[in-house]
Amino acid sequence: MKINKQCNCPDNCQNLCAAAAEPVEARAARATHLRLRQAQAATTHQITKFLLAISLFLLILAACGSKTDLNAPPEILYGQDPCDQCSMIINEPRFAASYVTTSGDVRRFDDLGGMLVYDQQHQEKVHIYWAHDFNTEEWLNAADASIVHSPELASPMAWGLAAFTNQADAEQFAADNNGIVTTFAALQQEIASGALDPAALSNQIHPH
Repeated sequence: MKINKQCNCPDNCQNLCAAAAEPVEARAARATHLRLRQAQAATTHQITKFLLAISLFLLILAACGSKTDLNAPPEILYGQDPCDQCSMIINEPRFAASYVTTSGDVRRFDDLGGMLVYDQQHQEKVHIYWAHDFNTEEWLNAADASIVHSPELASPMAWGLAAFTNQADAEQFAADNNGIVTTFAALQQEIASGALDPAALSNQIHPH
């Protein structure tokens, strides 16, 4: 075995001896630098975790705060959702109606007449009114609908109103059911003036 003449130790201890011979100040500085690097790495890790948590929170907040698509037809869960006017369960799509306010709130009704009354009573800022085509049961903008008012039509709340996309279909239905064809705007005016009073209509109500 070869002996290191400088320290009288085996040659393989050269690195240890060199480290031992290193000045105390240098070792302390190196140890301090190492601790600083470790602290910096830990701090970076914590900052990364914090930023990820903030990002996740913002995503959740954005999802919770997302607004209703004001121009999309609303969803009604038939057999579950209550009418905002009468609190009865909405069951028949062809009579169901709805409106969306400018702030994104959705009101649902089992009868087109119920929507007219609720609208008159609450005076909300409405973005769009919706009705269902009586034949297809598809949503349509109530402002574009041809609406039949017939005393022979037993709607859920006895308003006797049915909306149609096609004017010809509305006229035919009115002829067959002793009704008249009108518009949503005209009905709003009649409700506002008191010319159309639900109390004067038939008391027949569809069972729910």
